[in-house]
Amino acid sequence: MKTISRPLPINASSRRGSVLLVALIFAGAIALALGSLISLTNQASQYSYRTFYIGSAMNAAETGLEQAMWAINKRVASSSFNWESNGWTYNGVAAQQTVTLPDASGAASVSVKVYVSNYKLEGTNRFALARSIVTPKRGKPIERWIKIGLSPRADNTMGLVAEKELNFVGNGVTVDSYDSRNGLYNTNFVNKSGVSELNKYARGNAGSASINESTAVKIQNGNIYGTALVGYSDAARIKAAVGSNGIIGDFSTASGTVDLNHVQSNFTTNFKDEPHPAAYTATGSYNLASMTGVVTLPRPATAASGKGS
Repeated sequence: MKTISRPLPINASSRRGSVLLVALIFAGAIALALGSLISLTNQASQYSYRTFYIGSAMNAAETGLEQAMWAINKRVASSSFNWESNGWTYNGVAAQQTVTLPDASGAASVSVKVYVSNYKLEGTNRFALARSIVTPKRGKPIERWIKIGLSPRADNTMGLVAEKELNFVGNGVTVDSYDSRNGLYNTNFVNKSGVSELNKYARGNAGSASINESTAVKIQNGNIYGTALVGYSDAARIKAAVGSNGIIGDFSTASGTVDLNHVQSNFTTNFKDEPHPAAYTATGSYNLASMTGVVTLPRPATAASGKGS
């Protein structure tokens, strides 16, 4: 008698259970991946917003400094400028103001606290400080601080400047520069690196705001070791105003040469109208002795009489 082996039939309900288990595993994996993706997206969005708010905070701090500089310039123009009537509070030494700016994107509030030390602009401790605060709906506030020092400056920072004509006459008329903190001009000093250095630099400047090319700047046989400034647009035209011994450039520039890297065109500046001096009201008499030869002014007072001579 022959025995035949046959495979047992697969239970249908068992097969359905296996498929359901695999589907649940896949669904769980997908849910976990989606959760991680959503969390990552949310985190990236928060980082993006905070980066945006950092830029907004810096812009707000600069806006606060602009407010401070406006008030400072008003004070410089007139000592009667009233800080309080322009939104500032002060305690006799410093002025301060809080400026509320429009909300940033995402309804984040923006404010700036501005502080001006020594608002009368006297003494040495003079500075302006701006502190901006951006407060988003979510997350911690973001702050940015900017501080600038304040110091008086001349009405014009050029070595020589003319409204109409700047004319060098004769050989050897020279414009260059030196640092008075390092001693006398054209003498050696020891710099911060401990090296001996000559106190003389090709950083001088001279020029005219006139746009008349033929008369604005006449270097002729003079020397500008630094920058020549002209009011007209074509800087190369200044070559016609330089003689065979004239120089515009640095100390290595040959005679009769114009280095156009040392020429600035389209130069403009403001010339302040100075008030007429008051009438001289001093009393007394002054004896002026005859002058012959080389005389240095001002001359010392006469010791015996106390009168100027």
